[in-house]
Amino acid sequence: MGIIGSWEGYVTSPLYLFNNGVWSNLQTTGMSYSGGNVYKNPGVSYEDNNIKLNVQLNWSKVPNPIACYRLNQTINVSSYNYLKINIKVLNAGTAYYMGISTSSTASSYTELSHYVKASNLSDNNYTTITVNISSASGNYFPYVIWEEKDSGHFTSGAITLLCVSQVYLSTV
Repeated sequence: MGIIGSWEGYVTSPLYLFNNGVWSNLQTTGMSYSGGNVYKNPGVSYEDNNIKLNVQLNWSKVPNPIACYRLNQTINVSSYNYLKINIKVLNAGTAYYMGISTSSTASSYTELSHYVKASNLSDNNYTTITVNISSASGNYFPYVIWEEKDSGHFTSGAITLLCVSQVYLSTV
């Protein structure tokens, strides 16, 4: 006669990937620009325990910029229901998208399999955006996407778009 019974696995929740300046649970840390349409110099910097998403805009050359950023490593989301990203808007865009994709080169929110569109976020206040990923399984890149459709918001030049203070997976 074999063994009869069940096995229960343990899942760490929340599973922090980035938490106020500290990377964890990743072999390859960091966040990178993956695509979009910006004038030049998209990038990521790390200051004051935050990830800062930067770009240089030029409205006469790129009138509707989109900047897509992702973690440098895929994460297995199979045991989790939510991706949560705590962000602060420094330069308001028309829309923000947080989500997941198997692609390492997403250049639009349409390439995200699960995402949330956040609009009208207030400047200089942290907000936690929650993405339902309960139907996803396997490895995905977490993404943050900034989009601007109104050229009246900005003058051309280098700006920091968003600050990210936390990225984590959760069961609740």
